[in-house]
Amino acid sequence: MLGKKGELFHKLEFNEEEIEIPQKFTFPFNYSPHPLSVLAVDQLKTFLASENDIPYDFGIGVNSMGFGKMFGVLVVRNPDNEIGFLAAFSGQLGAQSRHHNFVPPIFDMYEQDSYFHNGMKAVSAITTEIEHLEGASEISIAKQELESVKQEAELDLKRLKKEIKAAKKERDQKRIELKNQTPEIAKRIEEELAKASKEQHFTLKKAKKYYEYKIKEAEEHLIKAKAELQAKKEERTNLSMHLQAWLFNQFDFLNAKGERRNVGDIFSETAFKIPPSGAGDCAAPKLLQFAFENGYTPLCMAEFWWGKSPASEIRQHGNYYPSCKGKCEPILGHMLAGLKVDENPMKQTDDTEVDLPILFEDEDILVVDKPAEFLAVPGKIERDSVYNRVKSWYPDLDTPWIIHRLDMSTSGLMVLAKNKKAHEFIQKQFIQRTMDKSYQALVVGKVAEDEGEINLPLVGNVTDRPRQKVCFETGKSARTLWQVLERNKNITRLALKPVTGRTHQLRVHCAHNDGLGHPIKGDDLYGKRGERLYLHAHTISFVHPTSRELVNFMAPVPF
Repeated sequence: MLGKKGELFHKLEFNEEEIEIPQKFTFPFNYSPHPLSVLAVDQLKTFLASENDIPYDFGIGVNSMGFGKMFGVLVVRNPDNEIGFLAAFSGQLGAQSRHHNFVPPIFDMYEQDSYFHNGMKAVSAITTEIEHLEGASEISIAKQELESVKQEAELDLKRLKKEIKAAKKERDQKRIELKNQTPEIAKRIEEELAKASKEQHFTLKKAKKYYEYKIKEAEEHLIKAKAELQAKKEERTNLSMHLQAWLFNQFDFLNAKGERRNVGDIFSETAFKIPPSGAGDCAAPKLLQFAFENGYTPLCMAEFWWGKSPASEIRQHGNYYPSCKGKCEPILGHMLAGLKVDENPMKQTDDTEVDLPILFEDEDILVVDKPAEFLAVPGKIERDSVYNRVKSWYPDLDTPWIIHRLDMSTSGLMVLAKNKKAHEFIQKQFIQRTMDKSYQALVVGKVAEDEGEINLPLVGNVTDRPRQKVCFETGKSARTLWQVLERNKNITRLALKPVTGRTHQLRVHCAHNDGLGHPIKGDDLYGKRGERLYLHAHTISFVHPTSRELVNFMAPVPF
């Protein structure tokens, strides 16, 4: 359990002979929690599961409607040389940004009667005025007048043009009949016809000018009616920008060296340029800020999700999670300066001795069986990949033509082309979805149905890459067919057929509550980390680029 009410340092009881104090701080974006972090998390979970005074619905109960929250613990050594931990939550708990057992926010933007709070009330008041003006009768009448004049102009000018066209046809017929008239009569009639034509075109020109004037008059009336509305919108924009700039200056982050930087400065050096909403309000920055301000020495940390998963993202109750990339990576990059930090585990892996079996090869294509945790193509971190390995095998190739990719964590079939022509021919089949591929996966729990289809649109989570999320507004359509192959005690083996090929499609569709609701075993992004991700690209078939025959390939399932 946590300490007494109001205590923020929660002492840890443990045997130092059994649990070694970490010499380096946790790398927050890819870690296995240190035993001390596990102890701290267990204490915090016990508190959250007990009757407490947290005014928040985590969505755990039968009739609960809420969603969970990300929590964090920071194991520290205090000035008295005692080891304990600090706790924090991301954002707010209900409508509260403070709780007596958790560290305070770096800046409480929600504090009643604060400069920011009052400023946001002013923005809200202006928004109410804008909504009133947008629905005001004067603007509505002006819009109707403009639309009415435009419709009248369109109908009247269309009528005039139709009359002119009919009159021209009649004049053309009369000109044909002039051949039977004397020159004098023909000349007189021709002059009359020409005069009539000029008069009609003059009438049309006059009508156009008239309606141009009427439309301009109606537009000016509407502009005048909207002037106050536009002024209010500009006032709201200016106030919002001022409050945003002011807020950025309040989020002032301290690091282990005693250096301070505000959030605006930090994000000015990133692709975002402007801090995303909620930057600095996550658990990790709160914990480190409090530790540095109060003389605590950070030892290790961990974050975990408590409660129901939100509708779009996938979070598993009680699971550990890394700090988010979009909001926290730039901030923690500054805050961790001065601490000895564990190296990114991704950089510590040596892939050069990993075997990459060749299943098939001819003059056009190469089919390999990619191992799990092996990159398909080079990434930001310098590690071996299918691309690099094949390039070393065939130095005379212009480039190994990658036709499709697999997640680093996914094992199984990958097809590469040895020339551009073969690449274009096979890739066209992928684009047109005429090729066929299937996967096998082990998912956690017993799947009740025998087969089914999942349709959940997916989009990248820009503040927490590489995770994807479900979004029916901006997501791309994603469709998966699935079938149960085998059921064991708490594991189900599935055959998965992705009709579309979105990033992490099978992983999200299996884990999401509106999909299968059973995460793939070992999924460190959407389920629970294990020794590997139990997802394997099992079969693939397509038309060969040279023989034009259907070819089929299968990689044995390694689990």
